[in-house]
Amino acid sequence: GAYKELYHYTRNINAGEFDREGKRYCDFSEYAKGTTDFVSPDWMGAGWYKFIGPHGINMMPEKPPGTGHCNTKAAGWVAGKHPETPGASKTVDICFDFGEKLLECLDGVSANITNCGDYFVYQLPEVPECNYRYCSQYGGTGKADWYDWYYE
Repeated sequence: GAYKELYHYTRNINAGEFDREGKRYCDFSEYAKGTTDFVSPDWMGAGWYKFIGPHGINMMPEKPPGTGHCNTKAAGWVAGKHPETPGASKTVDICFDFGEKLLECLDGVSANITNCGDYFVYQLPEVPECNYRYCSQYGGTGKADWYDWYYE
């Protein structure tokens, strides 16, 4: 299919707010690069994406990851369920988590998700601002063990 890949290891829900170089990322192409905040290395603007990681296929989390994860301040997650039937598509709200209960779904955006059998593809817009970023987890299990493996 005609999709791009979101592959950067820092997207994982187990990653902290800053990477080892003290950088934070956002999925906002027009962001004027600052001293700590940068456009994600794998973000190519609005379009269709598949999440991948060192151990294989990833997906967006379906529960709030908490603030300060995925190498950003406001971590993006799917408020709802992914389509369960291969070939099915659905429109979902993606929320950005600022931590407290009332702030788990700040500045949500609408996105489309298609079930491609072994993986999902996401039609993602630019995020509203830095520091907002789309998060991923390994294989949809929520265990997300490959981030720890990367740092061994």
